[in-house]
Amino acid sequence: MNNPEYEKLVKSFLNSDFKKNASKNFSYLERNILNEDKIILPNNSQINDFICTSTEKKWPNFKTESFATDFIDTSFVRDLYVKHSFPLLTHELIVNLKNLFKQLKVKNIIEVCAGPGWLSHWLKIYGVEILKTTDNLEWKDFQNYLDFVECEDALQTITKETQAELIILSWPYIDDTAFNIWNKLKTNQYLLYIGEGEGRCTANIKFFKAVENHEIEINNINETYLQFFGIHDRVRLFRKKERR
Repeated sequence: MNNPEYEKLVKSFLNSDFKKNASKNFSYLERNILNEDKIILPNNSQINDFICTSTEKKWPNFKTESFATDFIDTSFVRDLYVKHSFPLLTHELIVNLKNLFKQLKVKNIIEVCAGPGWLSHWLKIYGVEILKTTDNLEWKDFQNYLDFVECEDALQTITKETQAELIILSWPYIDDTAFNIWNKLKTNQYLLYIGEGEGRCTANIKFFKAVENHEIEINNINETYLQFFGIHDRVRLFRKKERR
């Protein structure tokens, strides 16, 4: 983006007390999402008071200083937040996932590549039983793994937990991780994927080609799924069919 005014604002942000405001806004997320003492998540409206999200529909207007300021502020907040969780966890998301699992009649749920474990944590708080939560603990930027997160490779977890009916996978790296996980699944197992689409920042083309004819539409969840502004992740559900 060749926008001198925007670049000037970025430099101002990096070299001034502007960072303090972003730190204050991150503190709201830290206190209310990344906090084991809380029993309910903030809702979309509450979070929108502190960060710039996709629901505000201001993109791509960088002409106003106030918007550019909000966008830079939110980018910095996200840099702090993703040390703990990539999906933006909200009350609406967890309630919708709980209802989805109930609708699917799945009880044996595992999460792999879970990072510090906040998605599993909040699902449990809202009454969803998670059989096992694992991560290989190799992502150097993650901080403060929750106690219940077990150090285990995703493929090992899926191999061991043969009773798993649904596997949660959020924000897999852009290598073959998601593709290999999909190949490891048995017929009729569900994969709940949270991430961006083909050609973006999660999974790779091999994964998206492999799951092409296995998707179950869950648009109602994405209608209220909150994204950091400029990020294009969403929730997708796949069920592995028999090979013909």
